[in-house]
Amino acid sequence: MPDHIHMAVVARSRQDLSRFMAEVNRTFSKLQNDVCHLKWSWFEKPFGSVPKEGSKKGRTCLLYVGNNPSERQLAAKAEDYRWTFLAYAVSKHPFSEKLVIRNASWSLRQAIMEVRAQHKGSKPLKYNLLQRISKKLDSREKEQLIDFIISTYDVIDHKEALRFFDGDYNKMTEALAISTAKEYDLNESFVGWSDKPYANMIRTITEKYKLDDIHEMLSWSPTQKAEAFRFLKMTTNYLPEQISRFLHWWEKE
Repeated sequence: MPDHIHMAVVARSRQDLSRFMAEVNRTFSKLQNDVCHLKWSWFEKPFGSVPKEGSKKGRTCLLYVGNNPSERQLAAKAEDYRWTFLAYAVSKHPFSEKLVIRNASWSLRQAIMEVRAQHKGSKPLKYNLLQRISKKLDSREKEQLIDFIISTYDVIDHKEALRFFDGDYNKMTEALAISTAKEYDLNESFVGWSDKPYANMIRTITEKYKLDDIHEMLSWSPTQKAEAFRFLKMTTNYLPEQISRFLHWWEKE
């Protein structure tokens, strides 16, 4: 999601879950900070979690996590949103043309080689590397590269997830389509009825300020962010709190 992350995680204990989330926070924050030249912790603390025991509660949990993007107007169907990773349960390239390495351009082949090398060495793909290897790719090739990266690094146990739907992907997507699963046990707060403004603001700010990458905005000074805040507030109907969250800047600064 644009401003938060949902996970369905199997953990032996609350302590194991806490250690896992701490590692996620450290790794993600380091990668973000390296490219933005910052020293932030990118997640609010503490994280929210609710234990789910039994098939019925596990199924409801997966429906809630999967449906979050469609509930927030980011996609018509849960499986249409790339970052739920649902579609990767049945395809290695659900959002792009099938990648045939021998027919790929030199730039795409080089990008694939670098991704494979990083994965073989159990290394994450840093933003600077991603920017470099995708720079000479056209839009079609970028989509192919994204699908290749997700399929290569995929750590989701799709088979275990499908077990809650009799092992049938179609049954899962049908359940998602008719479900309005809510997470009543987790106290979540949302800003506005849709998360579409975040994607729109990325395009708007990237075009107006001629950014190569939206990460450049995150390292702006408070003065620059204040200017962008005023611009977005005047030219859009987005909620001020959504604009602030997007910019990581609040008026009190």
